[in-house]
Amino acid sequence: MALGRLGLDTVLKASRRERGHSRRFLSAVLAGIVTSNWLWTGTSVISQRYGCTNVPGEDNAPSGWCTNSPYGKLWHHGIDIADDGNQPHPSVGCTTPYNTLPSGAGSPLYAGASGTVVQAGTTSYGTIIEWQRDIDSYYVVLYHTQAINVHTGDRLYTGLQLGQVGNSGWPSWSSACHLHFEIRAPPGGYWDDRDPAAWLTDSSIHAVQATASTRVSGDFLGTGYDASAVLYDFTNYTRILVWPNTTGSHLNIWSVWWDSTNAAPDSVWPNFDAKKAKIISGHFTGGQYTDIAILYDASDATCLNHAIWYVLKSTGSSFLTYKWWDSQRDLGAQGCLFAASRTKLVVGEFEGDGGTADVAAQYDEATGGCPNSVNWYVFLSTAGGGFRLDTPTGDPNVTYPWYVSGCNTFAWSQAKPIMGFFDGTVAQVAVFYDYAANCPGQPRSVVEVFHTVGSQFQGPVIKWDSLCNRFPWIQSIPVAGTFTGHNTTDVAVLFDSSSACQNQPRTQLYLLVWSPNIYLNGPGALQTSTQPPYDSQCGGFAWNWTKAEAGYFRGGAVADVAVLYYYTWHCRTGEVDSRWLVFVPSGTQFTGYSNWDTAVYESPPPPYPYADCNGVDWNRSTPT
Repeated sequence: MALGRLGLDTVLKASRRERGHSRRFLSAVLAGIVTSNWLWTGTSVISQRYGCTNVPGEDNAPSGWCTNSPYGKLWHHGIDIADDGNQPHPSVGCTTPYNTLPSGAGSPLYAGASGTVVQAGTTSYGTIIEWQRDIDSYYVVLYHTQAINVHTGDRLYTGLQLGQVGNSGWPSWSSACHLHFEIRAPPGGYWDDRDPAAWLTDSSIHAVQATASTRVSGDFLGTGYDASAVLYDFTNYTRILVWPNTTGSHLNIWSVWWDSTNAAPDSVWPNFDAKKAKIISGHFTGGQYTDIAILYDASDATCLNHAIWYVLKSTGSSFLTYKWWDSQRDLGAQGCLFAASRTKLVVGEFEGDGGTADVAAQYDEATGGCPNSVNWYVFLSTAGGGFRLDTPTGDPNVTYPWYVSGCNTFAWSQAKPIMGFFDGTVAQVAVFYDYAANCPGQPRSVVEVFHTVGSQFQGPVIKWDSLCNRFPWIQSIPVAGTFTGHNTTDVAVLFDSSSACQNQPRTQLYLLVWSPNIYLNGPGALQTSTQPPYDSQCGGFAWNWTKAEAGYFRGGAVADVAVLYYYTWHCRTGEVDSRWLVFVPSGTQFTGYSNWDTAVYESPPPPYPYADCNGVDWNRSTPT
């Protein structure tokens, strides 16, 4: 999870386990979905969620905010991240008394974006470090730090150490070593807070918001209609749940199609961790069914950057597991140098041969003194079954990128990749890119397209521009599909508009339509639909409760947008629920959504005001 966009890149970096050896990176984990893209060993855990709570000492929630919440009527402005630092308590955080943490025990904190320190000092709540990011003017607030390395008014640069995680403040505010982490929208007031978990999930392949293709769901049953699937984290094992689609009008009751404990024998499976898996779908094996591919981070002390591709071939009712690529086996001397955690993935037929699907990986190369740089690597599917990482003359010791950005030109953490047929011919990659650096103090987003020419990506070329002070990147979830029914790809953007509603939920769905008659840096461009977008209005659809994907749920050539929506709020205590809501396009706009997950899970239904709940925990589910 790249927290760099929020100003806290690599949230926690623990000290070396052994002198001269690699550093240990901690992750922030929220019920199995918030995971660091630099996760090696160790864990930190979100010990208190954002928003409605019953934890004593928090503020009273504003009227109407927590009326139907099962979590309580008080309000927590951020998230609490427990830290193990050098302590032996990774699940609960270090338990030293407040204000007595020994020097060096807390994990260091580093700035992940440039900005200006607004305040740095001591309060009864604990030490505070607050700064405003240059890139989008959002505020990052950290409490309870043990040490402060910056001062009010200081200019920050990416990678500057701010301090250490600590346990400062009165005992009623901090009883263990942890980080209180807040995000505040401009102007940065006390009640301008946003849910950090929504932003954290946004930058990783683990959350489908970060990347989408024209077929992120799939016709797993061969019915002609796309079904939905999720990688589900059961902590000690992992399953893939599939909601079958046999009519093109609704989804049936979910069932388990794959279980890591029953998969083909492999050293990974006994300890398969959903948080280390990046899941995508495509026609990798040919035939009538859509398959699933998993890029798995198998790194350990013997191979620090070890990536494995598994392809789960659909039989129409389950998945069979095959190992298609292993960096340690297939890359020769580079076998332990490919970090799955530094990839963002899209699926497409990049060879343009109309055959099986390939995978393009946008790879973060910001190491070794070359900041803000990426390479695009392409995994080509082979007729015999397997992925081949394109290499010159087949030499496994020299990987062959299809695109090299060079240093200080392209920030991996500011790009959300998508795939499309933007000119109607061969598959191309594109990114929804944070362009706010070109509008100081204001948001700006662009869509940049990389054109596929032979075995390389050329560009990027801007094909849509929000212009300054519009479309904040971190409030946008892009998905690509043929929403207008043409043979070219459009982009739908699910946008968080809660800032216009005093933090009440509000979501808008914009459609960027590809037009060959619009010229922006060459022929063809995306243009924002002139029709009004879908707008939930204030108090309606909650953007930070969504995980979006595109698919052909009604069959045919027109794609829809599906959202796995958090519905646990209407369940009885101890129950969980997630529902598939589908937005159907009409011309160049989306008129609304309908609930496609209408199956009966409990009969008779529970008494009012509770609803029938399907047992799927949104926080543990990653859509394909």
